Amino acid sequence: MTQFRPMRFLHAAGLMLERPLLETGELAGDLAKTAAHATLFAWERLVDLAIAKDVDFVLLTGETFDFREASLAAEVAFRQGAQRLDAKEIPLIIAPGQLDSASGWAAIPALPENVTLFEHAEDPAIDLTVGGQTYCAIVPITDSTSVDPPELERLRARVPKKGQVNPFVVGVVCHRLPSQSMAEAGATHAARRYVSVHYLAHGGRQSPELLPITEGLVHSPPLPVPFRRRDVTTGATLVDVDSTGRIQLTNQPLSPVRRFQFTMDISPLKSRSQLVEKMFAIVQEQQPLPHESLRLAHWSFVGTSDVLQDLASDAAIANLLRHLTDWTDQLETGKWRHTCLPRYGSHWYWLNQENSLEANAREVLDRIEPKDDDTWQTWMLDHLPEQDDFFAGLLASVGPLDEERIAGQARQLCHEWLSDLADLTAAGSSSTDGKTSGDVTP
Repeated sequence: MTQFRPMRFLHAAGLMLERPLLETGELAGDLAKTAAHATLFAWERLVDLAIAKDVDFVLLTGETFDFREASLAAEVAFRQGAQRLDAKEIPLIIAPGQLDSASGWAAIPALPENVTLFEHAEDPAIDLTVGGQTYCAIVPITDSTSVDPPELERLRARVPKKGQVNPFVVGVVCHRLPSQSMAEAGATHAARRYVSVHYLAHGGRQSPELLPITEGLVHSPPLPVPFRRRDVTTGATLVDVDSTGRIQLTNQPLSPVRRFQFTMDISPLKSRSQLVEKMFAIVQEQQPLPHESLRLAHWSFVGTSDVLQDLASDAAIANLLRHLTDWTDQLETGKWRHTCLPRYGSHWYWLNQENSLEANAREVLDRIEPKDDDTWQTWMLDHLPEQDDFFAGLLASVGPLDEERIAGQARQLCHEWLSDLADLTAAGSSSTDGKTSGDVTP
């Protein structure tokens, strides 16, 4: 049976050092500083965890910085953390991303010796050894990477001796790394490729449909801090590998700020005071972590109740949240700040659901969607590229299309668009010239 040396490492992605949190509501003083510098605290805690857990290495898979917005504080903090890891002889492996490209990293002055950055698709594997024997190999992976299935290698090579420790292979997906071999061949993206790794690490931006096929575990950690309201789960991943190669993943919280999404059924409630009491009871049930200093709670309500009439204005909502904040400030578990938005982004839509964004979208779909097979056929024929000279010429100019890649990217962009649309809808209640977004039907 294949044997491995037990090992562990920390995998994080999307640190975005010195990027402030968004959608926090009104914060002041120390709370505002906490939200603005949450990423630096998360990086410091990541280093603390790596040392405390005695990891074999730390892996960062993309978006450590946003090089479009240079930050000296972020660079200094990163360097100090890397130096602390270097003092404990912990390697720091970095894969570039969309916002922290390899060329951007090259502009940073010399980093500690323990830092390794994958700069090209052909970069050699990073071998971790004990007693002259490699127990872990960390290799860069791109969409052009391909290897034979391991069964072929076993047939070509001598069968390993019984009890021999085999290296655990970690593949690191690197975004848009230059590849000399691909440039020489003039090749385009090929069909799905195969990579023989035990753990394929990526940063979350890549659609799974675009990643190479592998029998190993494919994993992307959550964001280290909650940049937006939807980022409820955050942290880094602690990866433990036992002697059989079995992988155990454990989320390690990093952020000094945590977000909560609370949805309440207000149907049984008779008054606003009952609503505040129930909201406070929910807050008390939460178990804050020791390193958290700010908790952002976003509330939404479902059901019907006379309480709705007491919350029909922004002033009434603000008064409700002030009342709740006064109560939660008495808790000895850090500061809570609360925001509340009705279902469709404004109180007007909440009380007039027939005019909601959802209802408008369904009306548009009903109007344009073909209703029978004949209509579908006509609709498709009218939209075929062959029927459009301009589109056909455009296709001829770009060469053959990789339909699988296009489909994967379309799915990824669709998810991102829908998520951003939800954020914009939630933000729609902000005032503009004395009016709210509820004054305009989408």
